[in-house]
Amino acid sequence: MNNDKIYIKFYKDVKSLQKKIKYYKLYNFRNAFIRKLIKSGIMIDYALPFVLVGIITATAQSSINRSPFKLDMVKVKERIETIDTSTGIHLKHTSFDYKYSDKTLEYSTGWTMSDDGLYERTITTYKLNSGVDLSDTNKILSMSKEEIEKLLSIKNIKKIRKSILDPDDDLYLNDALILTNNFISDENVALKQETVGQNFVSIIIYMIAVLTWGYNLKNFKEKLLKNKVKNRIAIIEQQYQEITDIDLYSMKVVLELQKENLAMLDLDEKNIDQDSNNQYKLRKV
Repeated sequence: MNNDKIYIKFYKDVKSLQKKIKYYKLYNFRNAFIRKLIKSGIMIDYALPFVLVGIITATAQSSINRSPFKLDMVKVKERIETIDTSTGIHLKHTSFDYKYSDKTLEYSTGWTMSDDGLYERTITTYKLNSGVDLSDTNKILSMSKEEIEKLLSIKNIKKIRKSILDPDDDLYLNDALILTNNFISDENVALKQETVGQNFVSIIIYMIAVLTWGYNLKNFKEKLLKNKVKNRIAIIEQQYQEITDIDLYSMKVVLELQKENLAMLDLDEKNIDQDSNNQYKLRKV
């Protein structure tokens, strides 16, 4: 750099320091505002992968009527329970709300009157295993109690006693094998509003998906950019730190030194005009 360029640089530095010292409160206000903007940018940069994943996941769940934070109308399949006996009785219960869970094979004696005037019957419940196909109702119900007990072990035996029989008790008028089964129908479907519990499950699934995929996307972005954006933001933030009392004192010291150097440069210019062979060494700041 020649003397003119060095002079211009020092001159600009002096003017800049004078402005910062004189209007340091205004600079601090500006710097505080810029730092907030930078921090907002950092937060947006951090949150962006999660926001993108959140939007994509919410859209995907909405397409299958599983929107988070909203009670959707969902398709519900009909649930069916069947009760068949070896005496030829067939009962069928259906519901879109109740979840039938019983899958049992029992042997029940018919109702008899006890000495104390109560109706009673004995139920033997068997442990089901993979060797018994519950869908083959006719085969199972055509077997005798002895044949069943060769295939299955006994799970429980209990006695039922009642003073009055209900209409449902007509199922047990005679000794019989009783097969209870349940399944879901693919044919009958109804629309109903999902429950709060079901929606809560949707929200949990949504949150897990957003956190998992958002974290993965964030890591991928950081590896792709190698933290260049974050590092650049950190450098810019450093340039807009608050001017403290210590900084203000240091700036005043530097300003005086810069003024002296500027004066020496000005003197250099005059001496060079007089004697081009004379050189002056600049004072270091």
